Amino acid sequence: MLNLILGKTPFVKTEYVRQLVAERAKNGERCIIIVPEQFSYETEKSMLDLVGAQNMLFVDVLSMTRLAQLILSEHADPEEKPEADDGVKMMTMSLALESLGDKLQIYRKYTARPQLIAELVSFATELKQWTVSVDSLDEFSKNAKASSLKSKLDELVMILSLYNTMLEKSYYNTDDKLTRLSSVLSECRYFEDKIVAIDGFTRFTKQEYAVVEKILSQSLQTYITFDSDGGKDDYSLFANNNRQVELLKSLANKSSVKIAPIKYVEADFVDNDVFKSLSDGAFSPEFTVSDVSCDGKIKIVSAPNKADECEFVAMSIKRLMREKNIRCRDIAVLQRSEGGYDKELSSAFKRYGVPFYEDARQAVANEPLAVYLTSLLEIACNGLNTDVLMRHLKTGLSCLTADEISKLENYAFVWRISSAQWRKDFTENPSGFGYKLSDFDRNTLRYLNSLREKAVAPVLAFKDDFSQAENEKKAEVIYDYLIKNSIDKKLKHLSDELLKDGKTALSQEQDAVWRLVIDMLDKLWNTCKQSNISDKRFYELFNILLSVSDFGSVPKAIDAVTLSAADRARMPQKKYVFIVGANDGEFPLNPPTQGLLSDKDRTELKLSGIELAETADYKLTEEKYIAYRSMITASEGLFVSYCDADYMGASMAPSQIVREICRIFPSAEVEEYENIPPLEKIESEASAFEMYAKGYNEDTELTASLREYLQSDDVNRGRLQTLENSADKRDERIDSGKIATELFGKNMHLSASKTEVYYKCPFQYFCKYGIYAKPRKEAQVDPAISGSLIHKVFEIILDEFPKQKLIEASPEVLKKRISEIMDDYLEEKMGGAQSKSKRFMKQYNSISEQIFFALSKMVEEFKVSDFAPADFELPIKYGADIEPYELPLSDGGTLSVSGSVDRVDIMEKNGKKYLRVVDYKSGGKTFNLSDVVSGLSTQMLIYLFAIEKNGKKKYGDIIPSGVLYMPAKAAEADLDRYASEQDIIDKVLESNRMSGIIVDDIDIIKGMEHDVNGRFIPVTLTNSGAFSKRSKLIKAEDFVRLKRKIDMILKQMALNLHKGEIPVLPAKEDVCKYCDYSSVCGFEDGDSYREIAEGKDNEIIEILRNEEEENG
Repeated sequence: MLNLILGKTPFVKTEYVRQLVAERAKNGERCIIIVPEQFSYETEKSMLDLVGAQNMLFVDVLSMTRLAQLILSEHADPEEKPEADDGVKMMTMSLALESLGDKLQIYRKYTARPQLIAELVSFATELKQWTVSVDSLDEFSKNAKASSLKSKLDELVMILSLYNTMLEKSYYNTDDKLTRLSSVLSECRYFEDKIVAIDGFTRFTKQEYAVVEKILSQSLQTYITFDSDGGKDDYSLFANNNRQVELLKSLANKSSVKIAPIKYVEADFVDNDVFKSLSDGAFSPEFTVSDVSCDGKIKIVSAPNKADECEFVAMSIKRLMREKNIRCRDIAVLQRSEGGYDKELSSAFKRYGVPFYEDARQAVANEPLAVYLTSLLEIACNGLNTDVLMRHLKTGLSCLTADEISKLENYAFVWRISSAQWRKDFTENPSGFGYKLSDFDRNTLRYLNSLREKAVAPVLAFKDDFSQAENEKKAEVIYDYLIKNSIDKKLKHLSDELLKDGKTALSQEQDAVWRLVIDMLDKLWNTCKQSNISDKRFYELFNILLSVSDFGSVPKAIDAVTLSAADRARMPQKKYVFIVGANDGEFPLNPPTQGLLSDKDRTELKLSGIELAETADYKLTEEKYIAYRSMITASEGLFVSYCDADYMGASMAPSQIVREICRIFPSAEVEEYENIPPLEKIESEASAFEMYAKGYNEDTELTASLREYLQSDDVNRGRLQTLENSADKRDERIDSGKIATELFGKNMHLSASKTEVYYKCPFQYFCKYGIYAKPRKEAQVDPAISGSLIHKVFEIILDEFPKQKLIEASPEVLKKRISEIMDDYLEEKMGGAQSKSKRFMKQYNSISEQIFFALSKMVEEFKVSDFAPADFELPIKYGADIEPYELPLSDGGTLSVSGSVDRVDIMEKNGKKYLRVVDYKSGGKTFNLSDVVSGLSTQMLIYLFAIEKNGKKKYGDIIPSGVLYMPAKAAEADLDRYASEQDIIDKVLESNRMSGIIVDDIDIIKGMEHDVNGRFIPVTLTNSGAFSKRSKLIKAEDFVRLKRKIDMILKQMALNLHKGEIPVLPAKEDVCKYCDYSSVCGFEDGDSYREIAEGKDNEIIEILRNEEEENG
């Protein structure tokens, strides 16, 4: 007998039928409950609670799939072929499309697209579900007039015929399982004398109807539940379900099965007028307005974005847990489609400490083992690639440790290791460009090559084996590789360790993934037997399989909030339900665009007796029903939320769910998330800290209370300190002077360039020279490398060509020697030319032109100068001819400054020895005293002071004459388009003039440039014979004052470091522009820079004089 149990609320009918089955089971009757797959666990658990373990022996909870497996295994001949799951079907369809190739017209362009493959597989399954044969489509097409439908069907018949043939050759098509079950049931009468309940379905396919027909004719009693109002309106919310009810009645009549009076079961909604009104009125045009208020029962919230929307959900759940002692298992969060809100919800729940269970299957593609294999196959097909190899190694399944992988990756990054270079020993210096290969570097290189061999050898061996293997043997090669490299044991070890740590779910995942991958290899082996498969095609098929492979997971906590997609949710009534993403077109969902066949096509086929799945009208009604079912799942509280805008900022409207609630309950209001009181948003330590940070600058009672709370434990106290330092832009410092002194040294030994770094930004100095944080840099011809090369060439050329010899040397001789030196440098410090790219060599060789230009300019200068080079790359250090520049510190320590001078020039005149220092600048340099007194541009002056103080043994008594910065390459002249030829010449000369400062002594000035035309030095004469105002000159007595100022600056720097003062305080904007540490300091646009002294050189000199007078 057919017993129809109808009603508008699904969970009430479910509870009714479970109680009914429980009573029959307790009486010793055999009972079967058939439910959708995702509902089986919940149903089995509920029945166990109702009947107990002993009586559960009389109850079987089955899905249609499990029912088929059970009966066919007992009453049908076993299938010799393996079953074809979705992955196998996708692979087979892909191979079928490839085989047809040019025979296709409509679908030819799209055969490689996964979307088309998925749609074709879905359509093939649909035909099976609705018992439509490919032959019937072929027959229709042959008799049809020329049309787009006929053209489509011609190709679909061709594709599906080949697909079915290929699939059935190696596999048993699971789409035929229910058809086979129906056939077997005609003979075995499995349901005889049994009570059968069918619950939770919203429709049946023709295949399922055939099974239901057998159940009806065999069972003692059949109970079937449907959400239905028993009406006949084709446009009502329950129209789809009502049609199913009528079909069931027809089926019973056809089978001569009696139909019991329909049992209507509805929720009583005792003392719950709000949800009764919602149940009666939602999506019901006849229902107008409820006279009850929904306050306290239904809440609608609009949020600016998904993140805030999920923040609202998490904080509301936490409040329910705290204020009403609600268990998490009594709460559900429903989104329309799987994946839409997963990331945001997971993040919010973790922040608020809400345990949750995601009722969704997990994709395998991002699991370590899957990444390990995809990267391996990519290398086998496309060759070695650094990014892919690193992805392979970083899975945690390779033979290298994380530290070894990092070292290998760093080397590959620095030298841009190509595919070919991975196959042979590395030869480049691990220290990078510009360094001679030391013994330490050689040992490091040997170590790196041993790592390279460990990483690459097995992969290359696999590549060879894989390429030589044919068809299904490729799968065997992959399996052998996994076993040879002990991947199974590594995963087992990881699983055991996770289990020891109490992470049961993660432990089980490792085993599940391993079994899935092995199953994939079995399917590839079985599928590839029938085709000639290339390496790349095998890789494509592997990815197709991977894309549809997933596994289920068990709840990580017994008491957890359920997250589920509304269309697949089959759950008992929950006390509280949160519906997220209630936006127009999203929930309810607009039916997707039409697939292979349009609604018009389906209607035309239906008129010819070929009935397929539902049209768009059916899906529109179904979407409303899904929304309705989600709304009435709540018994005590319903929260509905939506976004005001998408991630691109485009405005979004609320959906029909919101409109229906507001229609039924006119008093319902939409609350804006931003208007929720701040205190209500604090439901965890993380949210408390976030709220405090947002209101940091607000002097409110809430902010003060939060601060007091957060200061109560050490962890939050440290976070507060970091926040305050960042928000208030407080100076970074090392709190302990003792630690700071130990870090930087009581007796400090610095290079002159380091002192400038401190005054550019103390925090940059700390990062660079305090903790030695070094950024990774590729080996390329950057300014630092070209600068080092230029220095080296100048050093050798000027040593080999004294002043007069250099003047007399021909351009050809100089160019030849420059080329030779650069070749030697390339070989000695850059690993030679053989491994360099064309782009690199072009950049490298272009430097020779810059060097020749600078040398030519130097020759012209020497012709009008009495100064001659005396030393090159002169070291200033302990044990050298020039000792470091030392200064005593007031705290008992010392500061010594060392370095290397690019060039020292000397002029001997009238029994006196004049000395200047020259620095080569490949990037240009503008010298100003305002920078010097601010701690910048002091390097060359310190060198000059060191030589004056400690160079008597080498040079005797010298007269400091100045410092000059020589452009090492041609600077571009910035001129407008109407500039004359003379303007261009003058501007080029000015742009390439040396910068710096010179002692105001006519012998010194004319000794540097006889005619004082300003072609080479930053000094010119006016027509009256006086020095121009733009001339960079300083009196000898002022030079002494400048020296004292620099001494004070150096001492202050050392004392500040001893005190731990390392503030984020850049001196100029371009300091941050080129800083390697800008991502960690917290400096932002709008923050203040350190003030640099302002004024022209003569004004700065006057300030130095006044300071001296004030200080006595």
